[in-house]
Amino acid sequence: MNIEINQIESLVAPIIASFGYRLVKLNYVKNIKNEKLQIMIEYIEAYEMNLLNDGGITAEDCAALSRKLSLNLDESKFFSDFLELEISSPGLDRFLISIEDFRRFKQFEMSIELKKVKNGTKKFIGMIGNIKSRNIFFESNLGNFDLDINEIKAAKLNITEDLISKSSIRTLRSLTN
Repeated sequence: MNIEINQIESLVAPIIASFGYRLVKLNYVKNIKNEKLQIMIEYIEAYEMNLLNDGGITAEDCAALSRKLSLNLDESKFFSDFLELEISSPGLDRFLISIEDFRRFKQFEMSIELKKVKNGTKKFIGMIGNIKSRNIFFESNLGNFDLDINEIKAAKLNITEDLISKSSIRTLRSLTN
């Protein structure tokens, strides 16, 4: 039985939300050797408060969600008995998926990979100069790029001293204690 990513998302997103988390990224791989579902989460409040981290997701948070999701995924009958389920936070060097992600982290250096060659390259390191609608203007080591978000294959934050210092200032746990 084949399952689409949006079907998986509709199965897992309500459960993730019931734990107070937001689905950041979902990746599903099935081949002859294995079947793997990778889910990245952050606290909904961290996103809503525009924190520069996941809000303090712990290994225990991931384990509790994994147990609940495992039960529901087993009942769904979409997956084999050998499904490998991996729950994690997006990490400091997180992937940027949506236009909102780019807005949230626009002041930080990021690595960009394009779907097609533009200005003689598919990969560059840069910072966002401006965002309008779904267009992102990057200032990079290889010149400037004006891109529609759909031209981007992958974008990931680079770990820098600036990112480390600004993302470690506040977590949800520090705000509530």
